[in-house]
Parts: sequence; C-alpha cells; structure tokens
Amino acid sequence: MKISKERIGVLGLGYLGNTATSKIIDWGVDPLIVLLLNSGIGGFKGMALTWVALSIVSFVACYLTLLFYDWSKTDWLGIEAAKELKEELDGNWFRRVITRILRFGDRFAVVALSITTDPFIVVAYMRHGANQYNGLTRRDWKIFLISICIGNGWETTVLYGGLEAVKHLLKTVF
Repeated sequence: MKISKERIGVLGLGYLGNTATSKIIDWGVDPLIVLLLNSGIGGFKGMALTWVALSIVSFVACYLTLLFYDWSKTDWLGIEAAKELKEELDGNWFRRVITRILRFGDRFAVVALSITTDPFIVVAYMRHGANQYNGLTRRDWKIFLISICIGNGWETTVLYGGLEAVKHLLKTVF
C-alpha cells in the first residue's frame, strides 16, 4: 500500500467531509427530532417514532454518501485499505495481529461498528472485495438495514433516555 501526499490529502478531506456531515446530523438534526417528538408525543410512542425518524434521516444520508462513494471510486476514508489489510495474511507479526482482529467475525463487526459509527461506514467496510465500488448486493442491503436499526436504536435510547432523565431531574429539583 503506497502512501503519497495526494493519498494523505484525499484521506484528510474525506475524513473532514464525513465528520462534518456526521456532526451536523448527530449534534443538530437528531437532537432536534428527539426534542420535538419527546415534547410533542412523549412516552413509548414518542420514542418509537423517534427511532423511525432517526432511521429515515440516517438511511437517506448514508445511502447518498454510499452512492457518492461508489461514483467517485475513491477510498476517501481508508475503508478499502482496511479491507485489503483484512484480506492479507502475509507480513510481520503486527500486520498478522491486526488481520486477525479484523477477521474476528462479521456479526461482531456489524454490531460494534453500528454502535460506534454510521451505517455507510459499516456497509462500505463489510462489502466483499476491496476497491470494487459496485453498489449493494442483497447481503449488503441486509447489513445496511440492520446497521441502521442497531445504530439508531442505540442513539434513540441514549438521546431520548437522556432527555427523559433531565426532565425527571428538573421535576425532582423544582
């Protein structure tokens, strides 16, 4: 794997763009949805609708990002490089250890990645083959939709539960 100034620039710009998009959604759009649905509907119904709304926003944003990723045919986040590393067995002991960790298992990877990152990164990483940029197979669609459900279920629980805890605390104190 060759590292050049151009490659570093592409990775930096890709990371910056993806992080900016994620922050706008995670720190702006999603909390606004939670606040509106919690105050407007509340309870379990509000939480369920929050999960659906966050999932729709996530689906649209991540699918559009995936379409752009495939169209650009550029690994602007290093995902394809990580997949190449996962497929390699040769190399020094450090590379072999990293390879084994990356091969720990697809189910583990989908759940762990879904909680820690967005569905675009999960499905881009989990697609078979590196540097193929060829859309989603049936397996990829399943991973994408499962990742949306897991990730947004987790986010709904954290945001909605946090808002409910703050409301309860304010009622108790005041």
